[in-house]
Amino acid sequence: CSLAGTLNTASDLARSSTSALNAATVILRPACAVFMSRPVYASGPPVAVGFGIKTPERAAAIARVADAVVVGSALVDEVAEAVALNEDVTARVLSKVAALAKAVRLARQDLATV
Repeated sequence: CSLAGTLNTASDLARSSTSALNAATVILRPACAVFMSRPVYASGPPVAVGFGIKTPERAAAIARVADAVVVGSALVDEVAEAVALNEDVTARVLSKVAALAKAVRLARQDLATV
């Protein structure tokens, strides 16, 4: 992981995430996942990770190493697509949220049984 040795606290992680670092991509790299779990549990304050989380698979990967998964643009994309296709916006967004939430819950259950 190219970040090893640079992220020692949750605030370092947050700073790096907002500095054009795609946290979802970083966390999905196996070597980074091990490293990223250290600041989450050792730093004290909760760690929320966002940026580029648009699929249930990515949400699950983030949930395994962070306290919170932040999804924003994926929901905005769902609204835009529903409007463009003249679909029910509420139903489309709730479906996306349900899929993301299910992935996060399952990832957390997997961690609890390990």
